[in-house]
Amino acid sequence: MRENSGLDGRLVYGDYSVVHPGKPAQTTTGPVTILGRVLYSDPQDFLVVKGRNMAVYGTAQMPALASRITTDPAFRGRGFSEGERYLADCVAGQESPGLPERWIRAGHTQHLAQTVEQVAR
Repeated sequence: MRENSGLDGRLVYGDYSVVHPGKPAQTTTGPVTILGRVLYSDPQDFLVVKGRNMAVYGTAQMPALASRITTDPAFRGRGFSEGERYLADCVAGQESPGLPERWIRAGHTQHLAQTVEQVAR
């Protein structure tokens, strides 16, 4: 999209939870450790807050991780998108931390909302 839109300096590819379409899929033959993590992008940076092994520490660690994002000056506020709302509500104890898929969804949602805003400028 960036290459074909003329917005070269305004769009940044950033989510490492998906494989870039130009690269082959990665595979593993050993056990996979799933870490707690919260992903967030702003127009200049990509913020990643990594936690501990989900099998050991579970979802209880997630509100504290999300709080590192919601207190960062780059956080656009809970009203920007459903992704920001989910992060803010988890930090406030108004939403269940849920499984890693919910955190990936929140990260993708806020990133896509931000991308749409960048393209609309």
